[in-house]
Amino acid sequence: MNLTIQYTEINELPKLAWLASFDETNGNIKVYHGSAVECRYNWMVEGVWDEEFNEGNFHLCENFFGSGVRIENDSLFFVSSTALDDRLLYCFHQKKMIVSNSLVFLLGWTGAQLDPYHHYRECWSIEKGIKNYNPRFHILHPEIECFYQAYHTNIVWKDSYIRTEMRSTLRKISSFEEYHSILRGILKRIMDNIKSPLRHISLQSFTTLSSGYDSTTVASLVKDIGVTTCFTSKYSSSNIPEWISKTASIDTGSKTAEKLNLQTIYLEKQSKISEDELYFLAPAWDQFCIIYHSMASYIEKHCDAAVVFFGHHGDVLWDVNVKRDLINDCIMPLDLGGISFSEIRLKSGIIQVSVPYILARNFEAIYKISQSQEMEPWRLNNSYDRPISRRIAEEAGIPRDYFGQRNKAVTQYYYYPKNHTLRKDFFHFFEARYGRKKYFIYVRTFFHWMYYLMSKSVQYVRYFRNKDAMKSGMRVSVVGTKTNLFWKGINLYRDMFIWAANKLGRKIATILSVHKLKL
Repeated sequence: MNLTIQYTEINELPKLAWLASFDETNGNIKVYHGSAVECRYNWMVEGVWDEEFNEGNFHLCENFFGSGVRIENDSLFFVSSTALDDRLLYCFHQKKMIVSNSLVFLLGWTGAQLDPYHHYRECWSIEKGIKNYNPRFHILHPEIECFYQAYHTNIVWKDSYIRTEMRSTLRKISSFEEYHSILRGILKRIMDNIKSPLRHISLQSFTTLSSGYDSTTVASLVKDIGVTTCFTSKYSSSNIPEWISKTASIDTGSKTAEKLNLQTIYLEKQSKISEDELYFLAPAWDQFCIIYHSMASYIEKHCDAAVVFFGHHGDVLWDVNVKRDLINDCIMPLDLGGISFSEIRLKSGIIQVSVPYILARNFEAIYKISQSQEMEPWRLNNSYDRPISRRIAEEAGIPRDYFGQRNKAVTQYYYYPKNHTLRKDFFHFFEARYGRKKYFIYVRTFFHWMYYLMSKSVQYVRYFRNKDAMKSGMRVSVVGTKTNLFWKGINLYRDMFIWAANKLGRKIATILSVHKLKL
């Protein structure tokens, strides 16, 4: 069968969003996409990889970040990212296979909705790893049974059969020098791909940077391939006040940026969050990367598109104290920090490259390197200890006390939208769903925060009693804001996710109707 792709660009769509409708009866693939997607006669991509751009062989590359469609002979490939920060979603309807890199695009195209009475644990089933997550994604539609989600894999159609295939492989990596050399080589080739003059859309490059291990490691690596600008936040998501501990509350990477000669752009305060907050809430309901709202806004305004290098998953891959059950080839993440960026990145034109996912299936080999005698000079022998990260950063000229002193985070949990216009709309949704007004949410939030602050007070006491230990990375187990302690039948994180995804799905449907596009 002769497979062909027909493209329709829709400027009102998110820059990097795409949806492919494949009719296997005639081999026709219709792709609807935003303004920053690269389109060729037999492939379409929003992504970067470690081979020549013009050849378009991202479907064969182990190190591919983004998503795309590729025709090769009589086979059709729908290609997902190497990292678990992004996924493909697809379904079958009216004898067509419909695939997208956006949940809300697929909702808007099909007219499906998320179910307000469903738990949506499948959102974070990827925490079980690439071999064990739940591929089924529950939706409400009179004719479509469910959506499917695909991570770290190709979806391949050939001769009326569909299969999935994993692109990554296992290697023998026996030393830090070998691991470091391979990693640097891959990043160099990715940068060559980014800078290819054959791209129609020019890509700018940035990195994130904080006082933690992972982003410091990534910044040290990508500085050598030509990245010159970083985004950093002055404050972490810690609730320990600055007057108690600057070490805990301050998360800026400005001193490291100065050492690496990186230009610094500070993330803005969250009081300025626009209605783009919807895109942070819509991908999943575990946690939200809302701190990056100003970065997304900056890139959308100043760049046609951009690559941002992140340190997601470094807290697992490079941790010398990682849990033994995570040391396998399933690439098991501990949280969903990256996935909550997966919709806003499409709107803003961002390709996210989470460097720790490179070679991450070789977890056992990398862990052995962390434990090896050669890494002893970079061991701190505490609970916050990542010798591979420390060695990369220190050998790049970053002083030991500039980073990795205390485990912090930038992702947040919260109970209702920060944008005031969106908050009112969410309150209306909540009242229709539960028959309770906004005051109930405020009261519930108050109870949870009171319990949280009480548990935090224990941490403060331990901090003053064990200040030296805290500075060296001691962790204290306390109840976080994520914990659902009161009115357990109500989960506001999940409710915000369902509300936001359905709201954006309706917005996409309106855009499509203006262009008179139908399934």
